[in-house]
Amino acid sequence: MALGTTFNSTITRNELISLAFRDLGVLAEGETLGAALLADAIFKLNMLTRQQDMEGKLLTVVSATPSTLTLVANTFSYTSSNGLPTNIYRLETVSYRNAQAQDTPCKILTQAEYETIVDKISTGDPLAVFLSAHTTIGSQTLLVSPMLSEVNTQSVVTGSDNGRWKCIKSHVATTTEKPITGANYLLYWESGGTGPSTWAADTSYTAPQHLRLWFRRPVWDFDTATDNPDLPQAMARWLLYALELDLGPAHGLSIQELQWLRSMRDDAWRQLFPGLVAKTTEYHNKSLFYSLILLLLGAA
Repeated sequence: MALGTTFNSTITRNELISLAFRDLGVLAEGETLGAALLADAIFKLNMLTRQQDMEGKLLTVVSATPSTLTLVANTFSYTSSNGLPTNIYRLETVSYRNAQAQDTPCKILTQAEYETIVDKISTGDPLAVFLSAHTTIGSQTLLVSPMLSEVNTQSVVTGSDNGRWKCIKSHVATTTEKPITGANYLLYWESGGTGPSTWAADTSYTAPQHLRLWFRRPVWDFDTATDNPDLPQAMARWLLYALELDLGPAHGLSIQELQWLRSMRDDAWRQLFPGLVAKTTEYHNKSLFYSLILLLLGAA
């Protein structure tokens, strides 16, 4: 018997929804899913993905490369209008890259810590940042302290893909850094920018001072019928049971059936995150235990 050679099994949005309704006995084999049922399931499925943002356990939603925020002279407040990414859920690490391309970690402040800064518009190399909370992701404000009084201009070139690439590390160009064919181009260039020039070897390219942001983004919604879950593949079983549990009450499931679904959902979660499971449910009275030991020793 031949063995499989792949490990990319997944399930699309509509496949997941159809399977859930078949398990619930709502959809017969070969029956087409109605528009109303589909709409309800999409709504509840997307609520489940939003819940995963609050869980905060998914490493998959931290990008493999940082985003850069180009700093602006005499500016301490950044929003989407001056370059702040619109998909920041939570900052993980932030560093400041100076004009010499040297990186220095910045402290990510809480609101209380930010309020302890006496002069919030002082100038100098950035040391700390504070991301304000907002109910709408993409509407946050990033406050930088101190702020720069001068910022370098940024070189922008056309890559071998005919796309625009902005310099994020000043250098003299060699083919090793050419976007996008150079082996190390991602260390020197990032997609974006305006007014590109033609890339040329032995040319000095400059990067502005900027912040390098590593952050956790939201879990993507199920927007189309063919979308796969924006979750690790191992979570598909948990997602299926969670969806069935949410859909069950509206389709006549008994309390016993809902309890069974809840146990299956929770079991799938425990298998995904075994470290969250308590080692025992027994109650141990340590004071009583040691009192008995002392009593026994005294009797001996």
